[in-house]
Amino acid sequence: MQNLGWRKPTPGLVAAEMHAQVGEGLSVPKSKAIIAVKKVAAHIGMKPAQLMLLDILFAFSKPQDWEEGQRAIVWPSNQYLMDQTGFSLPALKRHLRRLGELGLISFHDSPNGKRYGHRDGAGRIVEAYGFDLSPLAARAGELEALHHKIMAERAVEQQLRKKLTCTRRTIRTRLVEALEAGLSGPWERLEREFNELLSNLPKSKNGQGTLNAIVEKLTNLYHIIENLFARALDLASTQIVSSEKIATEANPCQLKIEPHIQNTIQSHSNCKAKPDVPNNEPSERGFTFETFTQACPNYLKLATELCGPLRGWEDLRRASQQMGLMIGIAPDHWTRLTTQLGPHSSSVAIGLTYEKHIAGEVNNPPGYLSGMAKKAQIGTLHLGRSIFARLARDEEFAL
Repeated sequence: MQNLGWRKPTPGLVAAEMHAQVGEGLSVPKSKAIIAVKKVAAHIGMKPAQLMLLDILFAFSKPQDWEEGQRAIVWPSNQYLMDQTGFSLPALKRHLRRLGELGLISFHDSPNGKRYGHRDGAGRIVEAYGFDLSPLAARAGELEALHHKIMAERAVEQQLRKKLTCTRRTIRTRLVEALEAGLSGPWERLEREFNELLSNLPKSKNGQGTLNAIVEKLTNLYHIIENLFARALDLASTQIVSSEKIATEANPCQLKIEPHIQNTIQSHSNCKAKPDVPNNEPSERGFTFETFTQACPNYLKLATELCGPLRGWEDLRRASQQMGLMIGIAPDHWTRLTTQLGPHSSSVAIGLTYEKHIAGEVNNPPGYLSGMAKKAQIGTLHLGRSIFARLARDEEFAL
């Protein structure tokens, strides 16, 4: 190995000296060299104390020391460095040697082990013994390339974590909806698989390969759950339609969809079909638009801020999908809800759910709405009762 004067040669110190010889033939701005090493300091194993020490050494060099044909040698005394850093002498020597082992500085010792130097009238170094910073001139490009690689890997990891978060939330929502709605399917087993995948997430930032594998498995699990969820919904709808058909055939005078109408006199001998509900009103009568707004003031306030004034049922219908997004109702969930309840009844359901969510009565709005849709399909959903119960509750609190 090369003779390094007063120091025992090691592979790291020899490599640093070789970098210094290469750096002598380069012209690298002083600022570029120090910025390059600061960007990757933690990644290459530098501690904050060593970075601070390197900064102090850099302060002794001059711009002309970094020109081609020059060696950026500095010669501060140990006492000065201890005063500036607060290190003891053994700690100072340990950190200096670490900088040498990292290939960031080289030791240019005099025959008697003293540090000193002289400059000419132009400020160029004529003779100097001390710490040679030239290795950084040779490694500036390498360290810059390392920084770009680190940033690219970090960007990929951020995208992976973002995709993981979105997929995780969607899977959790689907599982909760399926369990609360009582849909048929292996939901508990799928939930266990889901939780097991989450428990294997890498704790450190160096687990990009593991993270990528888990995201891929979560994506596959998401597709499985989505397909099972859609089939379970179709099966539930088919069963409900079959039950209604059997009930209608058993009692021909019973309508398949019959809105609740208060104070209506009917002839038991007349089995004529009733007229459909107008499109500008919800399917369930018994309350007006003004009654709904009184029962759901928080919903009305936010919907007005987001979508403009609500003057009737049609305005409410147009605002409901956007309001549903505020409580986590995905567009495909909204489409199913309007199909099952109707456009206006689904708007009323969104308003009631939002109001209960604000009051802390509903923790999972998507699951709660799925339960309402299921009740509607079996004929046990009464929005009018919920509206009037909400009004009565508010009046009780006001008293």
